[in-house]
Amino acid sequence: MTAFADNTNNQLTSDVSISHDDINNTADISYQFDFARFSEHLVDVSLSFTATANTPQLWLPAWIPGSYLMREFARNITAVHYRVTDSQIKEGDDFSETYRAQKVDKHTWQLPTITAGQRVVVEYEVYCYDLSVRTAYVDQQRLYGNFTSLALAVDGQEQIPVQVSLIVPESFLLDKEESHVILACGLASTHLRVDGQSEDKRHCYQLRADNYHELIDYPFEIAAQNKFDFIIHDSQHQTLHHSFYLSGKHSANMGRLQQDVTQICQTYLDWLGDAPFHDYTFMTFASGQGLRRT
Repeated sequence: MTAFADNTNNQLTSDVSISHDDINNTADISYQFDFARFSEHLVDVSLSFTATANTPQLWLPAWIPGSYLMREFARNITAVHYRVTDSQIKEGDDFSETYRAQKVDKHTWQLPTITAGQRVVVEYEVYCYDLSVRTAYVDQQRLYGNFTSLALAVDGQEQIPVQVSLIVPESFLLDKEESHVILACGLASTHLRVDGQSEDKRHCYQLRADNYHELIDYPFEIAAQNKFDFIIHDSQHQTLHHSFYLSGKHSANMGRLQQDVTQICQTYLDWLGDAPFHDYTFMTFASGQGLRRT
């Protein structure tokens, strides 16, 4: 195996090709976001978890960290369906049937046929075509999202570690220089190429978060991007690593941009003294309407 670690954001890239069925989710709660229908601005989501109570409920935030105006993210989610995983189905059981979740309110669904201890798979799709830093946007050029718009939470299990798989079809890379297509995200990640037929080849980006609340604090973007890293120092001479990603159409002088951003961040930290973080990730999108920063 040939692999290298990008220590700037703990992203590991591997040349090993694996089967899609070999992607194992070891966390108690796992999400898979499939971008195969990116041209339709749709994301197919699969959520897997073990129920800890009868009739578990799922919910989506109506807010996003850093912007606490009440919003209606759940309006972009279509019908939610669920089933018990095949490994738990015995001959004669009726659990193999797929059920439609019952919507309790604007952003809450319940699974009335599920009992505690059952492993459940929930499937739904999300429409993503809002060019905003607060929601999600998917098209032929970029796959951008906040998990507050994409990931249903399991009520009562928000503190459980989660694993995320972002599945990108080979067709998304056809008109791009593959080496320039990277994942921007503050969470640690790995990148795997997934084997299959020519039309089924995919790239899998895997993320991990300590809990749901940490997950929704980190947006992500997969696109052709420029990136640079830099380090600044606090008053105790501790180093703080920073990463800067720039996507969209631009003609920026990246060397000058790195110099200026480094100086701005160091000046701010000199004034602040200490920072409440150990690393920081800038995500910037250059659009026709100006710069959008996350």
